Amino acid sequence: MIGRPNKAFFAATFAVSLFILGPALAQPLRPVPGSAPHHLRGDVAHPPSRSGVPALAPATAPAVNSGVSVHVLGAVEGPPAGTLAVDAGGLGPVSLWSGTPKLEAEALLDALPIATTVAPVRALARRLLLTTAVAPLGTASHAFVTVRLRRLLDAGLLADAGTLALAAEVAHDPDFDRARADALLYANQTEAICGPATARRLHSSTPFWIRLRAYCYSVQGNMPAAQLTLSVMQAQGLSDRAFSALLADLHTHAARMPDKIENAD
Repeated sequence: MIGRPNKAFFAATFAVSLFILGPALAQPLRPVPGSAPHHLRGDVAHPPSRSGVPALAPATAPAVNSGVSVHVLGAVEGPPAGTLAVDAGGLGPVSLWSGTPKLEAEALLDALPIATTVAPVRALARRLLLTTAVAPLGTASHAFVTVRLRRLLDAGLLADAGTLALAAEVAHDPDFDRARADALLYANQTEAICGPATARRLHSSTPFWIRLRAYCYSVQGNMPAAQLTLSVMQAQGLSDRAFSALLADLHTHAARMPDKIENAD
């Protein structure tokens, strides 16, 4: 008489099988030589159909993004620049603009009442513009230090603007180069006006930089180069009677000033 299978017997047999076969089951599957490849979906193997196409398509197919995203980087910022460190009354090198987008910071500077006659407000605005601090993050059409220079000039803080212009540096930025040149001219930084800070004057073809080139040649005593630059201006239709008179007056101090200055820059 054969009785019912003993449950304890089957349990013991199953445990022994796992002990013996466990290491083998843990190894990755390898294809059998001569057999057709299998296509996997999840953890289930599916043999190919007769046409060679997998019988079941993958459950999920990763999306392929073939589009190209274009973003405007905006003006590149130079290293942190300023004339007021923390120990000299500055407002902090890191936390000043932390968390403020660049465009929002520019809007705040544009609305800053720096030209006010209220002394405490003007002093605080000056500290804000001159603090050595990391520029805010974000895209904008101008470097942040360029905006600061223009606001200082708007307020008539010419000496501060000239000092900041010498301390700041933004590579390959025409707007910054022009703002720095304006600040140096208004601050009467004679040596810096014709130095490396305005090197753009040597190769730019815009009227402002050509006039500055002629001015620097003249104050440096290089009169042949100054006359050649004036001849180039005349040939290009950029001659300016008022500018020529002012340039001549640098040496003779007897030039007659014109009644009208057409390009006052």
